[in-house]
Amino acid sequence: MTIFKSLLIPTCLLGVLTLLSCSDNPAVRLRYEAERRLHTAEKALGEAQAFQRFSPGQAFQIAGDYNDLAEFLFDALDEVDPKQYPVEYHELVFLEHETTMRLAGLLYTAGKFDSSAVVISRLVADVPLEEHLLMSSYVELGKTMQASGKWDSALTIYNHAVDNFAPPLDPVGDIVFDVFNLPLHVFRMVTLLGDKDAAAYEFNRAETYYLNFLNESDPGRLALSSRANLSLLYDDVGQWEKELAQLAALADPAHQSYLTIQLKIADIYGSELHRFDTALALYDDVMKRIDPEDDEALAGVLFKIDLVRMEQEDYNEARNILKRLKNDYGDFYARTPLTQYTLARSFEFDKRWNRAEQEYGLLIEKYRGSSEAMVTLIYLFDHYRKEKRDREAQAWFDRALNHFDRLITTNAGTPLEARALLYKADLYGRSDRWEQAADILLSIFNKFPTSKAGRQAGLKAADIHKNQLDNPQKADSLMAVLRTRLAEIEQGPQVADPFAND
Repeated sequence: MTIFKSLLIPTCLLGVLTLLSCSDNPAVRLRYEAERRLHTAEKALGEAQAFQRFSPGQAFQIAGDYNDLAEFLFDALDEVDPKQYPVEYHELVFLEHETTMRLAGLLYTAGKFDSSAVVISRLVADVPLEEHLLMSSYVELGKTMQASGKWDSALTIYNHAVDNFAPPLDPVGDIVFDVFNLPLHVFRMVTLLGDKDAAAYEFNRAETYYLNFLNESDPGRLALSSRANLSLLYDDVGQWEKELAQLAALADPAHQSYLTIQLKIADIYGSELHRFDTALALYDDVMKRIDPEDDEALAGVLFKIDLVRMEQEDYNEARNILKRLKNDYGDFYARTPLTQYTLARSFEFDKRWNRAEQEYGLLIEKYRGSSEAMVTLIYLFDHYRKEKRDREAQAWFDRALNHFDRLITTNAGTPLEARALLYKADLYGRSDRWEQAADILLSIFNKFPTSKAGRQAGLKAADIHKNQLDNPQKADSLMAVLRTRLAEIEQGPQVADPFAND
């Protein structure tokens, strides 16, 4: 209690002194009132988010306080002379930006996308924002336009941000990755939507954007981050040699990212270019550089070597490596269903089907919720169906259906439910039960709207309606909804940054 009083007295005196100074400076008075109201609003928002599920209705209700404050700040900016009170004016501009962006986010959460776009549009049009604040505002404006179904307007805003903020740097020279990543992000969106012409255009646009920074920049963070995004761009379209060139330029032994990049290079040589000796040499080099006590990393690289042996059709050696993994890195082996899946595949490719089927069965029982187990159930049904062994095929169909239904029931509302539903839809599709498959996919699309599984379900449902059920109108409708939902994919931090862990 004594400590509390000793802290309270100076705080009160500070408040009195602040109020006295406000009486002599109207700009300070307005800023102080804005800060007080923003603190109150932030406190109410934090309490609403902390103690219960934050609903769209709550978001809309709390948005009212931020809207009132945004209006107060607009009036304050009209009252304050920026030449007479430059510091306070600058602070009011910042507060207006923070308040409006919070308001826009709440309206977005409430599903009021048009209203969210309106308040951001007013901000960028009427408030003299610093460039880095303007960048983030344009990205959010594009996102709200896209969510409201105005894809062409969103694309125009994204392109405006990319073209007008090049390079996109903040006041201390750091990259504003929300803008920097937009060319890659837009390319991936149109690719996902299946628009081949738009994807080709956006690929060229993104490639040119990042290559320009290589040609115009010193070999610093901007150039290296451009190389990182180029490597992702080339990876998406399978331009392996170009990707290898960018990765080689990024692979600096002095940085923590070195081994990760070397592993990616080895993966490309082994899995994509089938230059197995090169891949194995790179994996061996990485193994020598890993801390001998780092079992997780060592086991991961050893398993990559195993996969190369599978590609080389050296199934006996692949099984020897798996045996070594099980003996030396038992924890890794036990919690990695892909090891058991690879073992089963090695026997199948070695023309030992009975043993392969036993190992597949062990995979299904041991790793019930894994994608590998669910894929295997469908694969075994498909295998016997193609061989016209109807009794065995039906048995595997029934077993798969029961497996998926149990997972769906016991994991309701989780990503595992969504994945199990996806595999169930695939099972029905492979049985030519297209209506049932489409219905399941639509249920995933509606129940998990912003998840990866939800997006996959929407795409597959659209494809079934277009190509199997002769309902192109339904397919177009689904794609229109999917386009708006892509706006809700997190932009997140940088897509790739070679110095992220330094």
